[in-house]
Amino acid sequence: MIPNKHDKKGNGIIEFLQNNGANTYRQIDEYLIKKELGYDGKKALNRKLSDMIKEGTIERLDEKGKRSLYRIRLDTDQNLERHGTFFKEYMRRRFNKNRDLVFEEITSKNKIQNNDEAHLKKWIEFFGLYIFTALMESSIVVNKIQISESERYELRRIWLSKALNLEEGSMFSRSSTIFIKMINEFKNSDKETSDKTMLRMEETMKKLYPQTADIILNTESILDNILEMLQEKKYKSLKQFDKIMSILSGNISKEEREEFRNDMIKKKFNSNF
Repeated sequence: MIPNKHDKKGNGIIEFLQNNGANTYRQIDEYLIKKELGYDGKKALNRKLSDMIKEGTIERLDEKGKRSLYRIRLDTDQNLERHGTFFKEYMRRRFNKNRDLVFEEITSKNKIQNNDEAHLKKWIEFFGLYIFTALMESSIVVNKIQISESERYELRRIWLSKALNLEEGSMFSRSSTIFIKMINEFKNSDKETSDKTMLRMEETMKKLYPQTADIILNTESILDNILEMLQEKKYKSLKQFDKIMSILSGNISKEEREEFRNDMIKKKFNSNF
């Protein structure tokens, strides 16, 4: 979320852009006046918008022959927070819907065929299925963002803070250290890359727990779409994006979903919801 560090007028600008997406100077000005938060003179509002751009709260979009637009700016950290929150809500829905099937398969006495299956079973039992899944996804998602190796640890912490509700940094540090140990234990050799190891883990899970793996691993396309939507800002406003997340994660009534879908059709928004 955008930090609440502005005065009433600044928060008014943020609220307007969050709910209505990219808008012009004039539309922002009219909204503030309507809310009795208007600035005295054009220079004062221009100065405020410039300050908010410099501090990274909003950004200005300039296109030749058109009026400049202003919109909320989300950085990588904020995108990952939203993605982690979506993962938590979406997976909770999938687990709840299939909990009997998952419980029966995970607790069944499978015949372990090899070391990979033995390692996987041990780590799932140690972490618990959801935490294990979240730790795996945290490594996958940061690898899809163009960042340096040194930045990945911090971005995994940010993502997991939402996916696992981790408030204490030490909790993440312990989980991360154990997860790294798990990856290293799973490697065939020191030369095997972490990406290849993760792929082998997924393949092992499909063999050992095929139905559970189908519930968990077949979510990558929708998780990728959410990440792409965030990174490329493929949404009109944050309010609209949050509504889309609620629909996909199942945290919205059928009536609200239909109302939102009809509204998008009226606005010619290409939606499969």
